[in-house]
Amino acid sequence: MISAPIDEILDLLARKAPDSLASLARQYPAQADVLRLGITAGDNDTRETRGTPSERVAMKRNVAIIGLEKAVGVCVRLLPQLYRTLKRASAITFWGQVAATIGSASVFATLALTFPKASTYIAASLSLLGSLAALYAQYIRSGLAGGTLMEHYKTIVDAQVEAQSVLEQLRGAEGDSDLVIELVTSANVICQNVSRAEAML
Repeated sequence: MISAPIDEILDLLARKAPDSLASLARQYPAQADVLRLGITAGDNDTRETRGTPSERVAMKRNVAIIGLEKAVGVCVRLLPQLYRTLKRASAITFWGQVAATIGSASVFATLALTFPKASTYIAASLSLLGSLAALYAQYIRSGLAGGTLMEHYKTIVDAQVEAQSVLEQLRGAEGDSDLVIELVTSANVICQNVSRAEAML
């Protein structure tokens, strides 16, 4: 009943809020090993049975609440950064297309009659600049490991919305052990998604 994993939440807390993790270990001394180590293959049975079932559920609920608060904080920090990068990529694409269009425009045919050599170099340079700008913008949008910038933006937006929803449910689910365990399991997955998305940026 109470075997909801919290390893990803603990990993996030170890990186983002080690003081909160230490405070939880003091609050739940019977679960201190679990809070330090998370779930370790082959050695989980004895640690998972320390303390009463209600203490273990309460501990996991509090771990999940603090972990989700930190996950939301990571999302709030990353979203504006990703938005600015997406916006910059769009601006580079736009100005690259403008340069390419001007470089291939018939205005240079007219200039070629008066300044043949200079207009040829300028037109070629603008066309090249436009092509390079488009390539650079594409690199910005898809230069991430594991997906495009837009996919990461969507992942983080989804994680933030899910984290806020699960967080609210956890805050109101104090007496319902089965619901708490289900929500803690969801919180663990959300924290994993946030950690992975952050690591890829």
